[in-house]
Amino acid sequence: MSTLFQNLRYAFRQIHRRPGFTGTFVLTLGLGIGAAAAMFSVVDALILKPLPYGDSEELVEVFGYMEESGFARPNFAWEEARAWSDAAEFMDGVMLHARASVLFVGGAEPQSLPAEAVGPRFQEVMQVRPILGRAFNEDDAEPGADPVVILNYGFWRSAFGADPEVLGERIVLNGVRHRIIGVMPEGFKFPTYSYTEVWLPLSRTGTVLGEEGRSVGILARLGDEGIETASARATALSVALAETMPDMNWTAQLFPMEGKRSLGEDMSFLAGAVALILLVAAVNAISLLLVRGWSRIRELAVRSALGASRRRLIGQLVTESTLLALLSGAAAVALAVAIVAMIRGILPSHLTFFAPHPIEVEWRTIAFSFAIAALAGLIIDLIPALQATRRHSAAAEAGLTPYATTTRSKNRLRQGLVVGSVMLSVILLVGAGLLINSFIRLTRVDPGYRVEELAVMSMTLSSSSYPTSEARGQFLQRLEARLEALPGIEGVTVPGGMIHVGIELQAEGQPAPAEGQPTIVPASEVTPDYFEVMEVPIRAGRSFTLADAETDNVIIDLDLARFLWGESNPVGQRFRIDAESPWLTVVGMIGDLKLEGPDSREGDFEVLYPSTKDRASSYAMVAIRTRGEPGPLFNSIRDIVSDLDPQQPIYELRPATDMYAEFIDMEKFLLVLMSVLSGLALVLAGIGIHGVLAFAVAQRQRELGIRIALGAHTGTLAKHVIGEGLALAAFGVVLGIMGALALSRLVRSLLFDVEPTDPLTITVIAVLALFAAALASYRPARRAMRVDPVEVLRAE
Repeated sequence: MSTLFQNLRYAFRQIHRRPGFTGTFVLTLGLGIGAAAAMFSVVDALILKPLPYGDSEELVEVFGYMEESGFARPNFAWEEARAWSDAAEFMDGVMLHARASVLFVGGAEPQSLPAEAVGPRFQEVMQVRPILGRAFNEDDAEPGADPVVILNYGFWRSAFGADPEVLGERIVLNGVRHRIIGVMPEGFKFPTYSYTEVWLPLSRTGTVLGEEGRSVGILARLGDEGIETASARATALSVALAETMPDMNWTAQLFPMEGKRSLGEDMSFLAGAVALILLVAAVNAISLLLVRGWSRIRELAVRSALGASRRRLIGQLVTESTLLALLSGAAAVALAVAIVAMIRGILPSHLTFFAPHPIEVEWRTIAFSFAIAALAGLIIDLIPALQATRRHSAAAEAGLTPYATTTRSKNRLRQGLVVGSVMLSVILLVGAGLLINSFIRLTRVDPGYRVEELAVMSMTLSSSSYPTSEARGQFLQRLEARLEALPGIEGVTVPGGMIHVGIELQAEGQPAPAEGQPTIVPASEVTPDYFEVMEVPIRAGRSFTLADAETDNVIIDLDLARFLWGESNPVGQRFRIDAESPWLTVVGMIGDLKLEGPDSREGDFEVLYPSTKDRASSYAMVAIRTRGEPGPLFNSIRDIVSDLDPQQPIYELRPATDMYAEFIDMEKFLLVLMSVLSGLALVLAGIGIHGVLAFAVAQRQRELGIRIALGAHTGTLAKHVIGEGLALAAFGVVLGIMGALALSRLVRSLLFDVEPTDPLTITVIAVLALFAAALASYRPARRAMRVDPVEVLRAE
């Protein structure tokens, strides 16, 4: 302990005596660890933290695998799900649940609240108790029972001011007064794939707020048998039930809830980039410690001559490095807080929507930062400490002359570290450059309709107010008429969306194409005014008329036409979605319609079906064409909806440009973070080049002074120093490009219309890296030009 305290005191003095070195080291390592800590916060929230349920590793979701289509569906008919759950005695608990949307009119304006109806075993299966009140029981699920509700923590705070006396109060949901019986803990989220404001009891008859016919999901808790045995018994049970239920065409498969969590390709790519930036920082930190160690050779030799053992010297250097690393950890935490605050504002909505926990810097991130810092301090000082304490090196370089020089092997090691730093930085820069190129191309994609001067309004029509599709259609017709009469609005249309799965597209008279079949095919039900309001041009054939309703006539986009018939005119041709679907007749063709966003590789084909305004589904998306920007009309639009139905909430009303921009949120997020990370890597590489050249100039003071005294031009010396820096950078650039090409397959799926070997991007990155190296070499070159031969000779 005495030795340790002595080492600590001496380390603090050394750190205080060298503020420049300390600041550079802390900044270098802190940047790398800070980026890693910020990424850890994201990964921790998405996949590392346990789900907010008791023993979440035991929870499994039941999917129904349909052999005919090869798909596993998460929802079932009530009778099938109830029969399976009642017979699944090998599970520790089974809970049925269904998604719903309810109308809440107790606030300042009507709201459509996302809700989840859950069975009476809610608390038993989830193993989470409400912080206020109780969970549902068997009596709550009985038909005719007193309507009750459990509140989400956030909704409790916003709607009731976190009133602890809220239990027993009544709120009106879908026109029915519900008694509040509980409040769930802060952070509780079920289902994890959505946000829920209130939980309702799922009736024994499968109804939610009196509505029948809902499909339900099945959540279960494993028993002592484990996932493999339980899966086998679950499959056997569904096979046995199918014998008594002819319409049951699925077999049960169990999927652990924890096992479904993953980063995905996008976040995995970012995690790899952060690992590279941390490696760049570590390499530069080693280079800095090597310079520090070599500059203290004489000091270490004197201490060794006075009796200090090599073990004691290494211990001293490691103590100093560990303290520096811990200071870097503190800087990393501050940087991580700043990065997380920055990315929280640009995080794609699908990441935050599916995240079971908020993304923030908390004690786990702080512990991670200091753990990485301490580990880095021990690892990166090993080589410098061993090099600096070699006895023959210390004896050789601590001679009486003040001009001790380094050996060629040490120069090669130092230069190799710089080359490695540049190489890793170039790999990151190439990745960022490819993403920038891809993003630019995405923004230039023609969506197939005019996004400007278009507003999109979505709402869910209450089943209590509009129980039939005809009633919903009548409301939307009144809404269209009122909106079209509003000055500044040119037209209104209400398309309905759907998605085809299990695709096997086939043109009549031809075999189904074996290659290129899409995973999904988006489709819409549209009225004849759709093409005018959306400004979708007809490329061939005609638009819809009222006579097309309830026929097999469709309009397809250019991509689908080329896939089925090449360059031939598709008008009048017939095709079908799969072998079980009816034949559809093409009456018109539009351009490439990108309703799913510009990068629609998962569903690049569009099919438009004719529809009428007489009927509508409960979810309505209203497209409104305006004269000029739609924003100034939003208050008037809300007033019209409120005037038609004061209890009808608007879920969303915004410009179509904002909605279309959301389709590339993930690409924008990747672009920003990769640009920041690659910029940090370039700065770190520049610091490394600057450090090596500055040290080389300092070591060659005597040589440079003599050469200047003998008539050497200072400009020639400066060019020599800059040339040395560019040579190191060029070697690193070549290796970096080779590494980027080797890793190109990892980034291919993230790019749009750009090859990972794009020569223009690689050339620009190479020039940028060499320019940065020249800038980093400039200051050491100026120092070489300012060497005073008189001062050097006087010291001699």
